[in-house]
Amino acid sequence: MFKVLYSDEVRPHPPPMC
Repeated sequence: MFKVLYSDEVRPHPPPMC
C-alpha cells in the first residue's frame, strides 16, 4: 500500500501521507 504512494523514491519530495 505504501509502495504505491511511496513511488516517489525517484523524487526528493516527502510522502503525501505526511
